[in-house]
Amino acid sequence: MSAVDVIVPCYNYGRFLTSCVDSVLSQRDIDVRVLIIDDASSDNTAAISEELASKDARVSFRRHQVNKGLIKTANEGVLEWARAPYNLLLSADDALTPGSLARAIYVLEQYPEVGMVYGMGRRIDDGPLPSDVLDAATPTYRILSGSRFLKKCCEYGNGVPTPTAVVRTRLQQSTGGYCAKFPQTSDMEMWMRIATLSSIAVIRDTQAYYRWHGENMSKEYFHSKLIILKEHAATCEHVHAEWNSDKTPEFDLCIKEMKKLLAKDAISAAIDTGDSQEYRNSIVFADEMDPFWRTSVGSLRLRLKRMLGSTFWRKLRQLKKSFGYSGAWIASGADVAQLSRTFGWWPTD
Repeated sequence: MSAVDVIVPCYNYGRFLTSCVDSVLSQRDIDVRVLIIDDASSDNTAAISEELASKDARVSFRRHQVNKGLIKTANEGVLEWARAPYNLLLSADDALTPGSLARAIYVLEQYPEVGMVYGMGRRIDDGPLPSDVLDAATPTYRILSGSRFLKKCCEYGNGVPTPTAVVRTRLQQSTGGYCAKFPQTSDMEMWMRIATLSSIAVIRDTQAYYRWHGENMSKEYFHSKLIILKEHAATCEHVHAEWNSDKTPEFDLCIKEMKKLLAKDAISAAIDTGDSQEYRNSIVFADEMDPFWRTSVGSLRLRLKRMLGSTFWRKLRQLKKSFGYSGAWIASGADVAQLSRTFGWWPTD
């Protein structure tokens, strides 16, 4: 039976920890080990962790005396503690769906060239885990070339729900840990590094639950679209410069096209924002990405904004939302009712 180490970093998420760990221990057909790292929580995380470890030998627990932050804690788990052939980083407020590890390992063992497999995620609130996700015995999946995965990251950002990503431990440890230089996109930077060295597999089934609640660490980050765009650009350019050892023309082209797309997105951010400083910063970023954007349709829209005012554009965004518009990467074939809760990139032909 294949072995998977599931690293569970936890900081003040004690109320979610039991359901998270139970979702791992209940996985079928897999030899699992749960590695809980309490990053000096001030809640009851330590007491709950000790209780879980005392009840099941598959659970191990260690506690930091001083808070180290998510990236250092994650790296401690994946680089120093993990020793199974496969590993998964699972935040204590998230959880796995039934059979998700068996499906992921099935694909990894069929395709030695695949370094990572991910699946669809489902957003949930801070209540109990849903009971309507079925355990698909055989996964529906596709194998992507590393270059195709890199292209999609450059175009759209991170399409991988982090709690679904199962990685070959040896490969991850050989590429190094999560990069502190990119605190908000360190997961995408890691996936892109892996894609420069291997193929990537994607499973269409829902593989994990991702909680969205008032205390998500990324909440403040997503408040500014420009911050997202800047870190997207910096992450992709970093991987291109540091990990494009073969100097592949495909990756070079991806970066060029990415800059044009990000310039358009920056103009959209300028149109949408009501903050004068955010507006100016968005224009500066657009100039950095694509000096020729001023001859584009986006330039015309920007002039229209000044003519029509920000109220018009705000009402237009509200109208889009009422028709189920979403910019997220969605599992292909999902209906409008699922758009807000099922996410992840499923490649189409």
